[in-house]
Amino acid sequence: SMTVWRPFQLCLRGALKKVFGNQQHSRLLINLLNGLFKTSRDTLIESVTILNPALDREQIDDKACILDIRAITNQGEQLNIEMQIINRHDWIERSLYYWSKLYEQQLQSGDDYQQLQRTISISFLNFKLFDRPRGLSIYQLRERDDHELLTPLMQLFFIELPKLPNALTELDQDLKEWVMFMNANDPQQRQSLAAKNAYIQEAQQLLELIAQNPEDRMRYESRLKGLRDYQSGLAAERKVSLEEGIQLGKLEGRQEGRQEAQIEIAFNMLSQGIAIEVIAAATGLTVEAVKNLRH
Repeated sequence: SMTVWRPFQLCLRGALKKVFGNQQHSRLLINLLNGLFKTSRDTLIESVTILNPALDREQIDDKACILDIRAITNQGEQLNIEMQIINRHDWIERSLYYWSKLYEQQLQSGDDYQQLQRTISISFLNFKLFDRPRGLSIYQLRERDDHELLTPLMQLFFIELPKLPNALTELDQDLKEWVMFMNANDPQQRQSLAAKNAYIQEAQQLLELIAQNPEDRMRYESRLKGLRDYQSGLAAERKVSLEEGIQLGKLEGRQEGRQEAQIEIAFNMLSQGIAIEVIAAATGLTVEAVKNLRH
């Protein structure tokens, strides 16, 4: 049967990385970014250079961080774009860390600090991060009392996708359509969006080409199963201790078919950042087999 390939979930195997992180199709990323930046400034991006086009490693064991694109605009702005499916309850700290690394890496030994360019962190989140009803939040450094902007060099954008079906009026039309595309479960809805937006149509065609690869589909469905298991069995909205993870792994290993259960449990524990050696001990898999699940 045909799998419903929800675009955001496709990030599990890097499909959207191949769309937005593809220099040959950079106009898609430009359209997405300009839709985002129209809400905060007048100057739009004319071109963008992907700084890590070859990076296509899946990191479900590290950050459950699905899309990681680093780019620079024609205005010299440094961009880090992330898509996060699972709420690990540390995204604010992580996004600040990613921003600081990108900001710091601009300078070489002997360079002047005035060479530093505006650095922007953009997070597309498949969970609610803030209490406010708005789905788009933009953070900058401002003085506490009079709110004077300290510098335009630091910006953090957070797009909370679960909020946006009910809060689309705040968004630029292009960004609104991209968000609807990312949230769409219905293939007909995606086709409808593609029919009226040439950029989304191009993205949809690329995703369909990727989806036709049998090996990619198998890897996608395996990782999607692991994600669903994490969300239901390990309660994705709370922190699971190492001991709980090991005990749950042993329990599920007895209840399900042994080999399949071992692999699913290993995926879950990888997504928590548990050490490979501990996962091997808890599931009965070899260290090498656990390592291979990351690729």
